[in-house]
Amino acid sequence: MTVGGTGQAAAWAFVLCCAAASVTVAASSTAGPVAILSANPLKNLPALRTPHLSWPFPEPGNLADQGPKGGYLSNSSSTFMDGFLHDFVRITGSCPLGLTHTTQVEVQTCAALCQANAADPKRCIAINFSPWYAKFPGGDPTVTGAPEEAEMAMYSGLLANVSAWLAGAELEDGSAAVGVGAFLLDQEKFSASPTSPAATVAALTRKCDLIYNASLDAFPGARVEWYNRGGVGWSPTYGWIGPTGSIVAAGVDKQWSHFTMDELGTSLSVSIYNIRELWLMREAYRRTVAYAKQRNASAPLEKSVAGGVTPWLALGCGDHLLPTHNCSTSETRYNAPCGKFDFATPYDPVLSWQLGTEVTISSSASF
Repeated sequence: MTVGGTGQAAAWAFVLCCAAASVTVAASSTAGPVAILSANPLKNLPALRTPHLSWPFPEPGNLADQGPKGGYLSNSSSTFMDGFLHDFVRITGSCPLGLTHTTQVEVQTCAALCQANAADPKRCIAINFSPWYAKFPGGDPTVTGAPEEAEMAMYSGLLANVSAWLAGAELEDGSAAVGVGAFLLDQEKFSASPTSPAATVAALTRKCDLIYNASLDAFPGARVEWYNRGGVGWSPTYGWIGPTGSIVAAGVDKQWSHFTMDELGTSLSVSIYNIRELWLMREAYRRTVAYAKQRNASAPLEKSVAGGVTPWLALGCGDHLLPTHNCSTSETRYNAPCGKFDFATPYDPVLSWQLGTEVTISSSASF
């Protein structure tokens, strides 16, 4: 796989692992109660060639009754869950944390797993966070003052907790043995289009930059991945949708995005969530790469996409269309019929295998 159409080997891929057939691998917290594994489906599988970052493990409150009180990240023993956590970190090169609810036990379990299994422990932890939802009311990015300060104080405080909890895992020279290698930020609170007021565009850019800078202030050198920043996707109503400036390179029918493309960031990403229509996912990726190439050719150096295009994948789950009358208000805000992310449908595992093969092995060449 190449990223950004530059021919540079991909350094990162995002994998959202969900319930597939009878194997549960880090299902989302919205997927309903799941059981702690009794058998390890990852045993003896080889490590992936590049780090694959993932959605957090199920939270303790979302586990079936037979699960331990502390959840997946409650125990770093190599015998816990038949060694599943050790193999997960060894294979993916990463240990995911959901920042909002993470605990000292979970952080220190991740640290132990990374030290024991990751090829690069100092870049092993991946922090998942959705900014501007906890303390910031409404969807107007021009609002500042107390609501903005409350959100930023919460975010900085949570990052400070992680840093403090990792402080115990240090090398003899005092440097951190385990560190945060990536932030996976899902900013879908605000949006902009070419018709948005200039003040709204500037405010949205600023909101993203506040989060970006706070992330790197806490963990310098980490990679910041914005979900679907610059991504091109398909809408049954509008056709191809992409960010402002993508209409020529990516052939989009509608320019709209949660990003202005002036915010800080070194990469683009694209949502590869519809595993039942791989042809559509290939085209979404191709169009996003085309936009990245155009941006690298025309934008100032500081706005280039040096980090390429990162695919965010859904395995064993994904988007599908629902009849309009089954859609909630939030699901119909963009188009009708609406799409819904579905964890319950028993998607054929071969779809996930094909998708994983195409984005991981360069010789398969569809992506």
